[in-house]
Amino acid sequence: MKNYLYTILLIALLASCSSTKFVPKGEYLLSRVKVNIDNKKVSKSAVEGVLQQKPIKKFVGIPFSTWIYSMSDSTGNTRLKRWFNKTFQKLGEAPVIFDSTLYETSVNSVRLYLKSKGYYNAVVKDTVVFEGAKASVFVDVKTNRPYRIKKMQVVGDSSLSQIIKKDSLSSFLHAKMIFDTDMLEKERERVALLLRNKGYFFFNKTYVVYEADSTVGNREVSITQIVKNPMVYSTIADSTREQVHEKYTIKEVNVFTNYDRVEALTNKSYLNSFVENRVDGVSIWSNGPRNVTPNLVLRALKIRPGDFYSQKARSETDDNFSDLKIFRTTDIQFSSVENSRKAEMDTALVTFVQPKELACNIYLSPMPSQGYKLEGEMYLSSDYWGLEGNLGYMHRNLFKGAELFNINLNGSIPFSRRIDGSTATELSQSTELGVSASINIPRFLMPFNISKLFKTNAPRTQFSVGYNYQSRTIYTRNLLNFGFGYNWMMNQNVSVSYSPINLNIIKMYNDDKLYDYLKDQLLLRTAFSDHFISSGKFSITYNNQKISGLGSYYYATLNAELAGNVVSLFNSGLKKGKLTDGSESYLIWGMPYSQFFSVDFTTVYNARLDSKNRLVYRIQIGAAFPYGNATALPYERYFYVGGANSMRGWQVRTLGPGALPENDDKNRLFQIGDFKIEGNVEYRYKLFWSFEGALFADVGNIWFLPRNKLGEDASKYVVFHIDSFYKQLAADAGVGLRLNLGYLIVRLDSGFRMFDPSKEEGKRFLPANGFSRRDISYHIGIGYPF
Repeated sequence: MKNYLYTILLIALLASCSSTKFVPKGEYLLSRVKVNIDNKKVSKSAVEGVLQQKPIKKFVGIPFSTWIYSMSDSTGNTRLKRWFNKTFQKLGEAPVIFDSTLYETSVNSVRLYLKSKGYYNAVVKDTVVFEGAKASVFVDVKTNRPYRIKKMQVVGDSSLSQIIKKDSLSSFLHAKMIFDTDMLEKERERVALLLRNKGYFFFNKTYVVYEADSTVGNREVSITQIVKNPMVYSTIADSTREQVHEKYTIKEVNVFTNYDRVEALTNKSYLNSFVENRVDGVSIWSNGPRNVTPNLVLRALKIRPGDFYSQKARSETDDNFSDLKIFRTTDIQFSSVENSRKAEMDTALVTFVQPKELACNIYLSPMPSQGYKLEGEMYLSSDYWGLEGNLGYMHRNLFKGAELFNINLNGSIPFSRRIDGSTATELSQSTELGVSASINIPRFLMPFNISKLFKTNAPRTQFSVGYNYQSRTIYTRNLLNFGFGYNWMMNQNVSVSYSPINLNIIKMYNDDKLYDYLKDQLLLRTAFSDHFISSGKFSITYNNQKISGLGSYYYATLNAELAGNVVSLFNSGLKKGKLTDGSESYLIWGMPYSQFFSVDFTTVYNARLDSKNRLVYRIQIGAAFPYGNATALPYERYFYVGGANSMRGWQVRTLGPGALPENDDKNRLFQIGDFKIEGNVEYRYKLFWSFEGALFADVGNIWFLPRNKLGEDASKYVVFHIDSFYKQLAADAGVGLRLNLGYLIVRLDSGFRMFDPSKEEGKRFLPANGFSRRDISYHIGIGYPF
């Protein structure tokens, strides 16, 4: 009853806050703008973007941000009231007053936009509907048939025209395409970049112009691309003359490795304090002790003396220095220098002039070499809650070669209800502590030059080592790991990680209670036994997100791990021993080695609906298969679901496998599986100030694959069957609140279980059978869940 009363009071409060409270008399609140276009090839969001007035933001039809603004009172006569007014107005959004002048301008802007996209005969109809103190705008667009390009030719400077024609396959313009001025502009930029990569340093897109002839009829246009030469003014003749574009070579390269921009502005003799170190024709300057090695600079540098100027080399150099992650800024500057390499005939009648020359100066401003981080997370539900923390130290330039060194201390204290036989009443504490260290070297460490086999960008070699201590009520585990691998970019969208060596040692202690508890669970007893893992890992990621992050984007990741195959080559020299499930296995240092194959795939599509709304989808699927020397996976290689970044109606490792009954306390202690399916969708919307809201839904579960020896009773609940798995998919829905400060996102999510396969059939759909407190989970985290 109390909840209903609170709801009624909230509705009454919001109803009292009229969204038209601050609308002057005789004016109208712009409450709605609807655009209809009969052509899917024309972007609706782009048309909406040219409108100069946007309606008030709404969520599920309710203008919350304007209501918050309306809680203020412009007549505040006390300091406290003025503070409240200012706060409400800052957190909310002022009402948008309909402006007829801007409205007319917006409609004309729509027509101009359509013409720029080739729709010169488009018809735009607009209507304004006034209801009370509100105005609604409707814009209907009929595009009609667009103009198309019939043919295109390149004229102008003959030498440059030939270069452009040879690269015509890369052109953005071709016959039969729609006459789009945006594509014309992209082609100008492409041509300018092409020529700048050929040494024409001063060439820019303003030298590329177009003539369009629409008299050919049938709504077609003939395009002539003209490459103009620069005009030079002569003070002697007081006239201008045409001059050909000139190619430039690099005469000298100077790299200032610890450049302070502030001091350079205040101290005119600052550069005189730098000391030169000349290596391979490149001058490397440092002020005081050297902060980087010459080899590091030369590996990153793609601009060398004697080369023709290239915009591509300049960009690659900029990217390479940025990828080192030890410089705050990279400033690359070019300047013309006097050409001294002239050869003149004795008669002085003919002068042979070499290409023009440039000096390249690169100013590198270093970041602080060391840093610290402290992170924390809390999760909460009726049965599970806990704290996690991480303290990290980082050195960005350990040996002056941009070696990134990290060391982290982490710990967690999860609390849960102790399961002791059939009793689940007492709260007990478990502890996890760990330390890990890694060093990341910005090049490939290998006995041969891999760059001769295929092109790589931002190559890195990584070494890592870690130790983890886990203390539970019925066992203690020590985990030691070592890894070695490579990371690189294949192109701007594709990154690859390959780790040929990954070694793990897992030792169990104080586990008598565990094995007694799992005496009938042979698979889990094997998963929790001592074991040794020697594996190789491979990961590839595609991500087409732009640097600005404003548009829609897609990314996908494929991970694979293969363990035990190399060790199995030496089986003939290894001893055999019995495992806890009675099977025999080859041993290393008295431990069985694991042999398995694991693969998982994740894909995410982040769709931009408009500047304030996004819809994000994620799909995950994974499977793991023990074989050969193993009858079960190591416990840490099994899949699990739940938590702040997964099924948010459940806490971590509290869902599944399959339809495992909720009253099966014994088996629910270890909720893992070797097959996983999960799908998520999240609607993110701007609220006010830096606050964002979210509505989300998650669907998924984990299972064991049929080959596992689980017994007949367990198999019907937890084993994946293609004809019935969909009946065991769990589902949740929820709401979230995010504080987005740009550099930091703090997230609070609340997930409500919708379909719980652990309950009896007929009672799994919770909205029809009632919720309990344990069906709600709360998560506090950093960053978006995906």
